[in-house]
Parts: sequence; structure tokens; C-alpha cells
Amino acid sequence: MAIVKKANGSLALFIGVAIALCVGASGCDDSENRASETGSVTMALDVAPGTTLDAIAYAVTGPGSFTKSGAIDVSQSSTISTVIGPLPPGTGFSILLSATSTDGNAMCLGSANFDVTTHSTTSVLVHLLCRRPTHNGSAYLTGFLNVCPLIDSLGASPGEVLIGGTIALASQAHDTDMGPSALGYQWSASGGTISDAVAQNPQFTCTSVGPATITLTVSDGDNATGCPDTQAITVVCTAGGTGG
Repeated sequence: MAIVKKANGSLALFIGVAIALCVGASGCDDSENRASETGSVTMALDVAPGTTLDAIAYAVTGPGSFTKSGAIDVSQSSTISTVIGPLPPGTGFSILLSATSTDGNAMCLGSANFDVTTHSTTSVLVHLLCRRPTHNGSAYLTGFLNVCPLIDSLGASPGEVLIGGTIALASQAHDTDMGPSALGYQWSASGGTISDAVAQNPQFTCTSVGPATITLTVSDGDNATGCPDTQAITVVCTAGGTGG
């Protein structure tokens, strides 16, 4: 038995099987020919570490639509000993062997062609190839393509007012693919108050002296890191004088 380790991790096991086929029109019960017409099939049942066979199925086909099939029970044996027959004489026969390991993780197949001669035993060599499935897995990935939004302009008018005064905020933004959702606006400020933090063009009211940083973030519903666009502008709140 030759064991070949393939790159994908499967095991290819080539097992030589010698099959003796009982041949002849009179069958296998002729005592004069019994010694010459009997044979055996010998194969190790433990084909690989952890791979054991309980049964091997066979199917013989031949000329004239001839078919013969059966199974060899090997669950209580370390070898296979059987005779397949009778078979009619002729050319162009084939035999297919198949088996599944007891754990269901290995499939074995083998076939060979042969001819049958009257009152003789034909020996056939079958290579039984057993394969185990790969243990690798896979992942199914889905996703979507989104063009993130951009803020085109951000303004404040006027840029400086007295405490209690208001500044009009204005913004323009666009989303090329207009999805997955409509544009959303979110304003924040380091000081003072904003009339409507989710409006496109709200008002800012100064509540303390000094500069105030006003920040706008625009999102199209895709909140992945780096997709929403953010810009900031600075205004000045003064205690006296006129706003500019």
C-alpha cells in the first residue's frame, strides 16, 4: 500500500487488490474444477490511521448488458476472502469497487477492466483510491460600496459678536452616490449654544468671552472610521464694542 500526501492535505491511498473471478458456464460448484476456479481478494482494512472499512461494494459489468453486484462484509475480518462468479466468457468486462470509512470521512473508489475465459480464473489488479476531505474552511464575505460625503463650505456671519449676540452658521455638503442615507448634520461648539445642532444652517449664540470653535460633522449613514467628513471654524465673542 502506497500513501501519497497531497498539497491540499488529502490522503491518496493506493491499495493493490487481487481479485479471483470464478468463470465458466457451469458455475463454481463443479468439484473437479473447484481447486482451479476459487480465488481470493486480500486487502488491509485499516487503510490509513483512523480509517477503517466495514464493507466493500462491487459491481461487475460486461458484454450483452451483463451486470453483477454485491457487497463484501469485512466488519469482523482483517482480510477479504471471496470469489465473484459465475461470469460468462467474453471481453470488455469491468469491475468497480467502492467503500466508505466507518466514520464517514473517507471515500474509496477503484476500477479495472478484464476479460473472461471459460473454465479459468482471471486475476484482476484494482487500485483503490481513498480520499479524506480537506480540513480547511472558508468565509463568505458580503459588503457594499459607498462614496463618503464631503463638506464643500463652512461659514459664520459675522465672525465676532458681543456676549448674547448670535452668529449665523452656513454649510454646504454633497454625497456623490446619495446613500446609504440622506445627509445628516451634527454641530458642536467649545463654548456658547447652537440653536439646532442637527440643522444644516443653525445659529450660534455667544455666552462667554473669547474664541469659540464650532465643528460640523456630515454623515451619509455610513459611520465607518474616516467616512463622515468634519470641518471646524472659529468665532470670537467679546465683552464690549460692536460686533464685526
